[in-house]
Amino acid sequence: MRFVMVSKHYPVEGDPIFVFSQQIAEAMAYYHNVETVVISPQSITRKLIHRKRITKSVYKKELDNGNTLTVYAYPYLTFSDTKKGFLKKLQDASNQRALRRCIKKAKIGETDYCYSMFWEMGKQFDEALSKLKINTNLIVESSESVLQNGNEIEEYNFNNLKAIVCVSSEKVNECNRFNLIEKAPYVLIPNGFDANVFKPLDKKSMREKLNLPQEAFIIAFVGSFIPRKGIIELNHVLKSLDDVYSIFIGGGPNPPDCEHILFKGSLDHDNIPEYLCAADVFVLPTKHEGCANVIVEALGCGLPIISSKRDFNKEILDDDCAILIDPDNEDQLKEAILKIKNDEKLREKMSEASYSMGKTLTIEMRTKNILAVIKNI
Repeated sequence: MRFVMVSKHYPVEGDPIFVFSQQIAEAMAYYHNVETVVISPQSITRKLIHRKRITKSVYKKELDNGNTLTVYAYPYLTFSDTKKGFLKKLQDASNQRALRRCIKKAKIGETDYCYSMFWEMGKQFDEALSKLKINTNLIVESSESVLQNGNEIEEYNFNNLKAIVCVSSEKVNECNRFNLIEKAPYVLIPNGFDANVFKPLDKKSMREKLNLPQEAFIIAFVGSFIPRKGIIELNHVLKSLDDVYSIFIGGGPNPPDCEHILFKGSLDHDNIPEYLCAADVFVLPTKHEGCANVIVEALGCGLPIISSKRDFNKEILDDDCAILIDPDNEDQLKEAILKIKNDEKLREKMSEASYSMGKTLTIEMRTKNILAVIKNI
């Protein structure tokens, strides 16, 4: 068998977008010695506008253990504001042409298992396969924060869909809402993290390395600076707390401007653990998620968590490792921060529980569970 990762984007140096796709693909090749290919057409217009590196249309990547995977990234055109009209038709046609070129070059066939990130990409891939009259095994991962085209996906008749992987109870509920569960059997498998990268590091040493104050109480946030992530509420709460310091890893249109920000900006993915391990607590009052990768990564580092009491956290957080709040309630958020700040024993207890929870959520275990799904198809 071959495992085929199908993704809208695939990260390259200087453009760490859709890291979760890379983690699954590389884990399949690295841990399970599965022949792995990636199909991810690259938007030339996006890369030119954002000055990102354009990759070869086909290239190989060698992993640390000598195993390799092959990436098919034929170019296509994208345009802003393409909800309808000529530009949307042109974009869709360009995307389909790139997908078909990837499929033909990779020689996708009936013995392959194609794992699509998100429903929209799964639909586009199935359309390309159908156009080429290719029958294969398609698994769609339902993990997007919000399913944007639910009615359109519901009405589409998939020809190759064999299984659905939901990353949280939230996604099961959403799939049920759009009658997608009727299209194929589903399983619930939460997101995972690379335990070789995200692991506990000595807090004192990390603060010394990063030139951060040793005695300060520090919260860490990782995510886009957009309202959905709760950045506005968190920023407002921190403005009312004089002796709480913060690390904000990310970027976006709503950057925090509270006092005592020790770091604010983007980082290469592999550098994030040092900053997480320099903090006392991870805070993400997000309103909508599939299953937040940044939370499972913070668990891997053994950090207490403050996040939302919503179904997307149901499988990965409990009362031992996290304080769960209403993300729209700033009083609850402030109270949770102060509770952890003022109780060192509670921090230590929650840290141990976080690390224990994290051990159940590694990318190695996650891909093993995905392989079990494949074997049952």
